[in-house]
Amino acid sequence: MPIEYIISHDCPVKRALEGETAFITACTWRMLAKAAKRQARDEDVNFGEVQVVHRFITLDGLTEISEPLTELMRETEKLEALAYHCEDCPACALDETFGCFGTLAYPLSGEVEDWLHFVVDRPWPRRLLRAWRNFFDARQADPARIAQLRSRGEEFLEGKGAWGLHVRAEDDEDGDGLDINADEVLAALFAGGELGGVEALFLLDLMDALDDDVDEEGVEDRPVLEIELDGETAVFALDLYPESTDDPAIIDVKAYLAALFYAAALGVELHVDL
Repeated sequence: MPIEYIISHDCPVKRALEGETAFITACTWRMLAKAAKRQARDEDVNFGEVQVVHRFITLDGLTEISEPLTELMRETEKLEALAYHCEDCPACALDETFGCFGTLAYPLSGEVEDWLHFVVDRPWPRRLLRAWRNFFDARQADPARIAQLRSRGEEFLEGKGAWGLHVRAEDDEDGDGLDINADEVLAALFAGGELGGVEALFLLDLMDALDDDVDEEGVEDRPVLEIELDGETAVFALDLYPESTDDPAIIDVKAYLAALFYAAALGVELHVDL
């Protein structure tokens, strides 16, 4: 089972399906049906003969659910009939239809963890040091859960050990800094559950994904995030884009961070199911 996330923006599609959970299930079936149809065509197999097996990997073990492809196609047709509601929807950040929903596949690759190390290994602004401490003091995410995932071999995380490093403040006047590790960074990013504006600012700042050089005259052609910071309104643009040399898993994480940015810009939460 992948990490699933959704921009929790109320819309007619979610209301028609009677809730966010049903919408996520429908999007998952749609994704599985697309992959199964593609494979059936490649192998010249009749759709009516195909059983789609969905593997749910959790800390409790492996569960498999098998459904006929034709049944998934019927469920997908119900969802597709609602796609017109997605036109001009501000929450469709990842795709033109149902683009408020996304996934990150297990296992998270070693390339992702190396990239995270590269990004966070820099001098931090003091606001980021404070935000890191506040986030974990509030126990919003538990790094022990990531350590459990890592202990299961390569089912969840390819990296066999969590890297660690010491980060310091940009001015470094008093030697202030933090010892952090990969499990903490992964927990902050993916184990927070419901991520609102404050958490989004922290995580996007952590990933060096924000640009505060925003046109003050309001002519900025990029989406912007406005948020209260130290008693004043701060404005940021997203400054994180896929590179041609990126590993596909890194591109998926960048898409996740973009969804986090768009959720915060809309004033809604990003809901993450690790």
